[in-house]
Amino acid sequence: MYEFALCSSVRVSLDRLQVLRKMYHDRYAQVIAERTTEGVREAELASEALMDGIGELQELLWPLKVERQFALRQQYNAQVNLLKENGFIEASESGAGSGEALSFRGIDGERYELPSFKDILEHLAERRELTEMKADQGFTKLILVPFGMSMDKMLQTLGAYLREKNVKDVYGNTISQAEPVRLNLVDKTFNPKPIQGLDETGEVLYKPKTYNMLFSEAKTKKGILAEERAANHWCEGWRILLLQADKSGRGIALADSIVRQKRGTKYPRPVSGSFAAPQESLKRITSAPPSPGYVYEVGLTIEDTIIAHMTQIETNGVLLDDDIRAANPDTQLTGSVYISSHVSEIALVAGYARVPGEYTEYGASSDGGNYQITFGNRSSSMAFSSNCGARNGVEI
Repeated sequence: MYEFALCSSVRVSLDRLQVLRKMYHDRYAQVIAERTTEGVREAELASEALMDGIGELQELLWPLKVERQFALRQQYNAQVNLLKENGFIEASESGAGSGEALSFRGIDGERYELPSFKDILEHLAERRELTEMKADQGFTKLILVPFGMSMDKMLQTLGAYLREKNVKDVYGNTISQAEPVRLNLVDKTFNPKPIQGLDETGEVLYKPKTYNMLFSEAKTKKGILAEERAANHWCEGWRILLLQADKSGRGIALADSIVRQKRGTKYPRPVSGSFAAPQESLKRITSAPPSPGYVYEVGLTIEDTIIAHMTQIETNGVLLDDDIRAANPDTQLTGSVYISSHVSEIALVAGYARVPGEYTEYGASSDGGNYQITFGNRSSSMAFSSNCGARNGVEI
């Protein structure tokens, strides 16, 4: 295992350090005993070698520090179990014998293998500035998102999961077998219209930089998958994210605490004190340079949010942001946007809208309407895509 190999390297480094330490003390003792300057240079060289050895050991120990700081092994195993138990990933044909090669089939027909714990730890440890800054700001909650999977399949899986867990909405109602989990487009009159296959048709775009010019910088899911395959990306088809944890470190931070509570001591992350419009939220992370304290952050997608909700249910037993109280509202998804194929101009609705009888905010679309993910009827729906305040992540 990776940890065993790493510990073996640390053991070798410690043994070498013991030799260097003895060499330094011997040279220093010789200089004192002889009371001459002839051995001073040798003692200095021995001291430099000892300091180099200490630095080498510190570098070897850094990944172990990162693993402990993020409880990475524990979180990784929990995410793998969540994905396996709910059918997001399965043993691929090449790994059926060993049971180790877990993957999913993407919307492009390709299989995308689960990144290993070793790869995730190495990539996180390599980005020392990111690790130190974002951990200080509370970004320590790991989620593994099978981004390249069909959005419809992920929604179906979410529905089955909610039924199995007997999850309740904000009104205390559980989802019945007859109620689908679906993606709705909510038009200017706030009438929901079910929509399907948006990631496969290209009507949902990802990684927008601004809310104008028809989101020309944004990309389709298939386009992103093709780019990653061409670049031999280290985690093709996946988004490996760190979200802000709650104060206990166990669950994901609620929307209100993200917007109103300042996080970070060495690297403060400013808060607005109120919910910002989506344009402002997106600008904080996509401007060059990003707003102070928001470096390395990305907006969340619909796919990210599905895994985040399931993770929150596993750890805290509740949905992420569906509380009817103002202390736990819904959040924006600035990492994905719905584009109507017949629309030629962007008319983004700022702020948020509420359907009578529901505590519901929505994500932005291109026709002046919004999108939401719901289950149940109009009086007991559950939405978690909104224009209230952005929940960002850090992509490893």
